[in-house]
Amino acid sequence: MSDVYIGDTYSISSIGFGMDEIFENLQSGNSPLKHPDSILERSKRNDVPGKISEDKLDLFQFKNKVISNGPIEARYNYYATSKLLENSDLKKALEGRKTGLFIGTMNNLYGAIGLRNGYRVCADKNLEYDPDHFIKMIGTGFSYVHPMIPVYKIPNNVIANIALDFNLSGPNANYFGEDSSAVAIQDAHFQISNDLLDKSLVSSSNFLFLNFLDFLLIEAVASFIPNPLFNPESEAHFFVSEWAFSGVFGKKDFFQKNNLSIQAKLLATHQGSYIDKYYKRRVPVDYCKQIIDKTLSNCSLKISDLDLIIVDNLDQEKAPISIFKDLMKKENVQIPILTPNLITGHSICTNASSQLDIALKILKEQKVFSSYLDKNHCKGLFTSENKQMKIKRIGIFNQSLNNTAQMQIIEKFEDK
Repeated sequence: MSDVYIGDTYSISSIGFGMDEIFENLQSGNSPLKHPDSILERSKRNDVPGKISEDKLDLFQFKNKVISNGPIEARYNYYATSKLLENSDLKKALEGRKTGLFIGTMNNLYGAIGLRNGYRVCADKNLEYDPDHFIKMIGTGFSYVHPMIPVYKIPNNVIANIALDFNLSGPNANYFGEDSSAVAIQDAHFQISNDLLDKSLVSSSNFLFLNFLDFLLIEAVASFIPNPLFNPESEAHFFVSEWAFSGVFGKKDFFQKNNLSIQAKLLATHQGSYIDKYYKRRVPVDYCKQIIDKTLSNCSLKISDLDLIIVDNLDQEKAPISIFKDLMKKENVQIPILTPNLITGHSICTNASSQLDIALKILKEQKVFSSYLDKNHCKGLFTSENKQMKIKRIGIFNQSLNNTAQMQIIEKFEDK
């Protein structure tokens, strides 16, 4: 088994483009909910909390017209990847064969029947990629896709376009659904740790389609500004949000021989699904505990070996927080618990990668922000209190609306 490391990453969200801007807003408690009007009133003006501002849409125009004219979710994904690969050394190191490409998107009820044949039609006579020929033939290529499927709504055409435009070739997959970024990260970790790959690009994105209205109606109670004395230990609150992430995972040798930076070591990741209560946000305590115990066991750690725990505030049963509190009590330790999605929103199918990128920034800055610091909730949900900490390892627990759960453990990289 090989160790897996995380290199450069790039994220965009409703509270910033790039983790420097995002983290600055997290430290200031600048949540989209810090607004006098209710979510409903703002939504009527198309000012939906958690959505990336329409003022930014001009950024998502590319030479690749398939992406520029495609779904916004694909544009977000492509943009994050293109920003990441502005690093020419990184771009060159990923080019060619044996680069994994794992992408997570929400399928939004669409499939990808015939997409492979469609792209084959767009190849030139040597079955190679030529941008001009590709654009010329894309209309014909789309006709090979099942006519019942609105092609421009297929999010996974982004994986083919990223591979073609950035010259990536190797094992690839596009995962659909609300846990897709978690699965993409887990697949990259599995393939690299088992020596099937030495590097992989992982990307994910979430765009609030009209299904935002579904969330608003189903979660009407949880979608409004909580009580100022809101306590994450006993109450659940979330609002959906947009996010796109792109990052590089690989073996230590890959980063070092290409003179690329390493942010952290991905010690372990483990995921499970509890389909008996689909979409109820009530994963049983015992099931969550299995995932937490398995993740810790996979890297031979105890809860006391963690310096910080990040969880989302999604679970109505508060299972993850209660488990971590019990484990701390048994080992007689106090570890801060952070809930950043109280500020960022829950980015649905990008939740795992968004929380991972926040954790990576915390490792770099050695600082936590006050979405929830132990006993600090009594001062209000959104404060500007920050705290310097010596942080080596972070445990990240993610839960999706479809009742899947995943935990990751990362460790700050120190070149010895």
